[in-house]
Amino acid sequence: MKPRTRWILLGLAAAVFLAWIGWLGYLALAEGQLALVGKPAPPILNRGQVLVSDVDVLAQVDALDKPVTVKKVLRAPFKKGPAEGEKLTLDNLNQCDKKDWSGPGEYVIPLSAYTAPAGGTEYLVTKAELRLLGLHNNTANNPPPVPHIYRSTPETLAQLKQLTGPDEAP
Repeated sequence: MKPRTRWILLGLAAAVFLAWIGWLGYLALAEGQLALVGKPAPPILNRGQVLVSDVDVLAQVDALDKPVTVKKVLRAPFKKGPAEGEKLTLDNLNQCDKKDWSGPGEYVIPLSAYTAPAGGTEYLVTKAELRLLGLHNNTANNPPPVPHIYRSTPETLAQLKQLTGPDEAP
């Protein structure tokens, strides 16, 4: 092969490579997955947390240290759960992963119910405890589970429906 032909083939390969990288960059920008665009990626629901929760609600959260107002019960497998409009004091809401909090607004919150010492049902934000799912690894590198809340978006609600199925809606 002539040296000139080699240089032409090398230039052609470099052009194809640069076109491919440019196409990938365009796709990343068009989908809004880069922080440069300003449109953050939707949160990904923790499957384990959703599956072990007793009830999932859409709630107005104004601060992590204040009661939340239930806007809608999204899933209550045992047909028990808080009423719409009810204010819930979630003792572990302030322990949620700080990356989940993006200011006041509506959030999808997986809840675990328990019986309060004074009677009645109380709720906590569900923690995805891996040992309940048979996935716990007893190493010192595993941090303790923290509860997660999820900003309400159409994508978040679609993920919840996909995880829980359409038949579990109250």
